[in-house]
Amino acid sequence: MGSFDRWNDHSNSPNNNSLPHPAEMVHKGIDCGGVEGMKIGVYSGNGTANESLKKIMDLLKENFDHVVDFKDEIPETDVLIIPGGRASEISNSLGKGNLQMLKSLVKDGARYIGICAGAYLAIGGYWEDTTLTGEIDLVETNHPDIWNWKRGKGFVRIRLHDHPIASGMREVRMWYENGPIFSKGKYDVIGEFLDDVNECGSSISMRKSPAIITAKYGFGDVVLFSPHPELSEEQAQKLLFNAIIFQGGKVCSSMRKI
Repeated sequence: MGSFDRWNDHSNSPNNNSLPHPAEMVHKGIDCGGVEGMKIGVYSGNGTANESLKKIMDLLKENFDHVVDFKDEIPETDVLIIPGGRASEISNSLGKGNLQMLKSLVKDGARYIGICAGAYLAIGGYWEDTTLTGEIDLVETNHPDIWNWKRGKGFVRIRLHDHPIASGMREVRMWYENGPIFSKGKYDVIGEFLDDVNECGSSISMRKSPAIITAKYGFGDVVLFSPHPELSEEQAQKLLFNAIIFQGGKVCSSMRKI
């Protein structure tokens, strides 16, 4: 994933980071224990894309009380988010010990949310010899055409499936920038691409392939976004919030106020 120079030129860009506080959005009858005190860690070290990181931090700090960024040491948090950037640089910066710590935390019950590079980091098949990403395979899938990873960038339509994280939404537009294609594997599909970005001339089309997936890893959950919810329209940003507060097969927030 490269730069985000398209952002300021998009007339429909989200301009309001203030979403209802999770405490105001808990459904009656759903046990959302811990949502208000949820601790969220966001990786901010080498390899992250500045605008992806900044937008994630701005959105989360407006809406959650316990958000920390980390670089050299994996914190013990309820949710770990790896933003867009370059998976190989992120992997090498964290190092094998931290990656194993991350994997152990998820196995013990933490949630991993990977966006673009963060999604690459959690699947197999990353081709660069220097990467350590193979140490943190969280979902049994890979990129079927990793040699043609540089597909390009642009807004794409995502068809959403019937899943609590989609929260009644049917279709959203999301910013895509060289995100992974997911091969068949052991996961649930939250959304699929309706459009293709293929500047590299790959023989594999993105169209109708999974764009957002989720799976269990041990006692934890993994949610992977190939496109960028944080750099997309407000409806798509709901997907990121729902992924964070999704508990026990239900979403603790309807986000109906935005």
